[in-house]
Amino acid sequence: MGRSAGKLEPTGAAFSKKSGRDWLKINPDGSYSGTPGETHAGSNTFLVSVKAPGENESLIELTINVIGAGGELFTESFNGYGGTQNAKQFQSGLSVAHSGKVAGWAHAGVNALHAVDRSFGGGEVTSSDWAIMIIPDNVIISPEIDANAAGESYRVAFEAAPAVYSMGGQATRAGDALLVEVLREDGSVLKRFAHAPGRWTGKAEFSAASFDYAGDGSGPVRIRIGTAGGKTRKRFMGAVDNMVVRKITTKSPSR
Repeated sequence: MGRSAGKLEPTGAAFSKKSGRDWLKINPDGSYSGTPGETHAGSNTFLVSVKAPGENESLIELTINVIGAGGELFTESFNGYGGTQNAKQFQSGLSVAHSGKVAGWAHAGVNALHAVDRSFGGGEVTSSDWAIMIIPDNVIISPEIDANAAGESYRVAFEAAPAVYSMGGQATRAGDALLVEVLREDGSVLKRFAHAPGRWTGKAEFSAASFDYAGDGSGPVRIRIGTAGGKTRKRFMGAVDNMVVRKITTKSPSR
């Protein structure tokens, strides 16, 4: 994954980024630059405001296709989420939805599975970009992933952010944490990783997180996402998006 840079047209117009990944900076003169991270493989879409002198503001989509560094065995953008969109996120104004499911993932827990649309316009101007918001008894489990060969190492990378629905009392607090686990085929835990995304400060600000695990050859794995700590709290422990599982080392051939 290399650095991306360029300049938007027309010359003399004023530009500003309305939505899209944080890795790309778009300057008022239309120049843009940034270096994507390992969770950004695939199509990255940015909604940009354009205001030429003497003309009305218009919106354009800038799409940058990021080619992965290799070794990706599983990717999940969570854009297969389908739920009931009924409100705006507290303070950020992003669209939120509830009672949905993630295509291909198993879901458990009494509370509905919620999501926030990171895109500007909630799918009306550009495609929806869902991230899953986890409340304490939510558990989602991925399909099987062939990422557990003995003697090989793997990395699970994702983006996480504090979360809230439409009321401030539901917001993530300092110390609240998501729990990401790698499960063996028999359901036992191969690797456990807790990540605290930080307290809600008014924006859905996502940052990269990752952890590594060693394969033990026991068969395919699944990724389970839930919350660390007690299950009785009625606020969101965080949001998760853009998960990638990749192989990072290969075992040496036998002699």
